Amino acid sequence: MIRRVGLCLRIALLYAGLTAASPASARSQVIGFVHGFGSGGDTWNSLLSSLHDSLQFRSVAPTLNWEFGVAIQAAALNADYGATLGSSPFLVGHSAGGIISRQYGASFGAAGVLTIGSPHAGAPIARNYPWVAQVGNDALSDAFFLADSYGDDFVERFGDWLYGYLQDWGLWPLVCEAAGVTTNLFDNFTNSPIFIVDNLEPGSSYLLGLSLQAGPEQANIGKRASIAVTMDQWSQGGPWRVLYGASAGLAESERIIDLGLVAISAGAILLNHSYIGEDNPYLYYSRGMAFMDLGESLLLIDPTWCLAVSQNGCQASDGFIPTASQKWGEHQLLVNRNISHIEETRQLTSEIQGQLISVFQIPRQP
Repeated sequence: MIRRVGLCLRIALLYAGLTAASPASARSQVIGFVHGFGSGGDTWNSLLSSLHDSLQFRSVAPTLNWEFGVAIQAAALNADYGATLGSSPFLVGHSAGGIISRQYGASFGAAGVLTIGSPHAGAPIARNYPWVAQVGNDALSDAFFLADSYGDDFVERFGDWLYGYLQDWGLWPLVCEAAGVTTNLFDNFTNSPIFIVDNLEPGSSYLLGLSLQAGPEQANIGKRASIAVTMDQWSQGGPWRVLYGASAGLAESERIIDLGLVAISAGAILLNHSYIGEDNPYLYYSRGMAFMDLGESLLLIDPTWCLAVSQNGCQASDGFIPTASQKWGEHQLLVNRNISHIEETRQLTSEIQGQLISVFQIPRQP
């Protein structure tokens, strides 16, 4: 009798252990979420809220000193969060965070790495940002000249039809915003330590070195996956789609283009006045040329941006990183949607969840 009770007890304990082990083991799987350039751990908040409702895992989403070089950030991630991540974490990295995750895996080991919109072949904007800044500076220079030339009531000098149009669109605040966006991009790169910018340039010594680690990387990273995004109408929208999102940014870009055309029209009117016997033809000419140059600068922002974020010509991208540069690993998912680089951590929930389930075998919630 005692033997039978003991056997039943052991079977009951064994059964209880088996039924409890799977959820506990699943919940013990840690996934680290690594942000990119100019970002922080809170970029993952919306995604993690959805993923925790659907999948069984524990998450770590630190904020790193994104200004530093890739290797330094990977080392800091290990030093500060290695104990929490454990010996075999999964890592999900967005943008530069994907490169940091690769470096972490190659150096310290990882069960798997999933990158999203990451510049594995480099981010051309890291090298080409002065092009965009120059266009912005040109627009600002012309806008400031016109403001100084006309004074506070300068818009009224162009007649009722033009005044009404410019007033409705708010030409001058938008001109300053357009130029300011492009020049601020220059400031963001030049004011950050050179390491991260140099690391992300196509053909940089860092990226070449990372490629040479292909053997150790494959040995130390269990599963390698990437999500590469092509934004709808990727050649249009300039920097506004990166700042405001794909849809809102495209609308903002269209406003800037319309204003560029209006500025050119205003310039043509003034140049015409300079040739028909006005009292001060030079003044009309100088103002007309400034309006023409301003309009051209505004119209150049979109194509200049596309060239600046591309490796050769104007290439398909997510508005910031060429699609071809985002591809990496044995499991590549290509996404073509109307989202920009800045929206990828919020609007790719289903795609990221799918990769975590199919590639990393993260279990669903019961």
